[in-house]
Amino acid sequence: MVVGAPAAGTGGGWPRRAPAGTVKRAATEAQAEALTVADPERFSFVVAPGAVVSGAAGILRVLRRRFPRLRGQHPWEWCYTTDDLDTAVGSVLGQSDALLVTGRGDSPLVRSALARAARSGLRVREVTSLDRLRPEDVDGATITVLHTATAQDGPGGPDRRGGGSREVARVLDGLGPTGHIRRTVRSTALPSGLGARETAGEASSAP
Repeated sequence: MVVGAPAAGTGGGWPRRAPAGTVKRAATEAQAEALTVADPERFSFVVAPGAVVSGAAGILRVLRRRFPRLRGQHPWEWCYTTDDLDTAVGSVLGQSDALLVTGRGDSPLVRSALARAARSGLRVREVTSLDRLRPEDVDGATITVLHTATAQDGPGGPDRRGGGSREVARVLDGLGPTGHIRRTVRSTALPSGLGARETAGEASSAP
């Protein structure tokens, strides 16, 4: 059983060679509700690489209710990269007045941001070069500048044609006092038996 679906652009996907036995897939909770299994006693799962874990967890709740003997990967074996990305993007956009995209539109980071911005009605502009930056694009107290590397970007950052996050940041600096914040989210496995705990800026749980 493969739970969840790889987020677009993550590179995750189904195995090229089908494993022995019957492989079923549930990418949504509705699919999990409708799933039929020949032998519930021999039913196990893996979480799709590149899937958003928070979405996969909802699917697993349905499957565990319907199939109590379900077995599968321990949560410390799941891939949290896409989930961390989605969480970081969501927390930043929730505090922003506008989103300026300076990198590849097909990257997982940009796809996640655009989907969230569309749901919230956040103003979005693609700024692939500085001549595309308009006065109304910088009309806001808090602006998120999103950049992902391209093939033209060298070791020093975005290419010199202009339009990378650094170039846009310099333009914003020139308009008046600014502050720059970079937000990251990273899930890490904790030793067994540590238990759930919370500290300043840190939380752990046992799914």
